[in-house]
Parts: sequence; C-alpha cells; structure tokens
Amino acid sequence: MNLPAVPTPGVVKWYRFYCAVMIFVYTLTLALSVLGLVFAKHWMVEPDAPPWLMTGYLVFLGMMSLALIGVFVAAFFLPRVPGAWTYHIILICLGLSSPCFIPICVPLLIYWLQPPAKAYFGRD
Repeated sequence: MNLPAVPTPGVVKWYRFYCAVMIFVYTLTLALSVLGLVFAKHWMVEPDAPPWLMTGYLVFLGMMSLALIGVFVAAFFLPRVPGAWTYHIILICLGLSSPCFIPICVPLLIYWLQPPAKAYFGRD
C-alpha cells in the first residue's frame, strides 16, 4: 500500500517515546521478577504462605513482562498501514490501565485521534 508523503506528526514522536518508556518499565519488572525468583526464600512476606505461591506469582509476572516487552518493541517496526494505527491505539489504551501512566496516555490518546495522526497511517 503506497501512502502519500505526509510529514510525521508530533504525536508519533511522543508515542515512540512512550513505547520506549514502557519497554524500560517492563524490562525493569522482568529483571526484578528474575531477581525475586533467585531470592524468593529471603523475601517471603508471609512465613506461612506456601513457597509455590511466590514462585508462581514471579514466574507469571516475568512472563507477562516479557510478552509486553515484545508487544511494545513490535510497535517500532510496524509499517504505516491503517491496521497499525489501531495496534498503536490499543497500546495507548493499555497504558491507561496504570494510574501512573494516565497523565501521559490521555493527551497522547487525544492527539492520536486527531486527523494528522490518522492521515499519517492512511486512515480517513
């Protein structure tokens, strides 16, 4: 699909920065979950809790972090097609699930829905 030459809107640059921040956050979460698996015996908050509970939680957290790192890295390599615009908006909405990222994602979402961003991805 040949898209017309449209200048890159500012929101796309901010979106890429947002994706880089999310990759950093999920990489940090992955590293902490691996570290937690190594030192799980020392970090048990509840001494009566079964050890598999902490291990299971940390494995789940690590796997989710790894998957989300992949999802946000893929955002950098998607072509400029209308379907990619939808993929990116889903990632912005994913950030809305965290109270820490609401101040970043709400303006990003507002500008992402504007005509220049849609035109950049060939969406009318």
